[in-house]
Amino acid sequence: MPSRRAVLTACSASLCFIAGCPVWDSSPDIPRETRILDAQTTIEPGAYEAWYLPERIDGASLTTEDGYYQFSYEFVVEEGPGVMVATTTSDELERRRKTDGPYRVWVETQTEGKRGATSEQMPIDLLELLVVDNWLLDAGKQPDPDSATVRIQAYLSSPDRGSRN
Repeated sequence: MPSRRAVLTACSASLCFIAGCPVWDSSPDIPRETRILDAQTTIEPGAYEAWYLPERIDGASLTTEDGYYQFSYEFVVEEGPGVMVATTTSDELERRRKTDGPYRVWVETQTEGKRGATSEQMPIDLLELLVVDNWLLDAGKQPDPDSATVRIQAYLSSPDRGSRN
């Protein structure tokens, strides 16, 4: 027999699904010390949306001795096909724009699908762009013909002080 907690969790998730609320993936445990991004965007088929992270990180006013932060994000596709979310560089995104083909992302930060979350300790100089791409990186896969409406939140935490919610 399921526990009361399991039943309440299932009912809560079902109500949110019916009401259209985003349900954030609770795995992995995401440190949420400072939110640096909270956005909802619609991405056309084969297109992407990117956010430049250094200005957001500078605004976070966190300090670490070794230049490493716990970078975390979570996303939900509210409508449309699955997407790829990851951090990358402006050079790699320019390559994607010019060739409309594969480009490099930091694998530790890559998540694909309709929902996802990741939390990685990253050197601050690697956090240049966060990209949501409506063209999955599978070789030879054509873009889905539908646009994707995505809700994404990103967080920055000091590795030793990241509070967990």
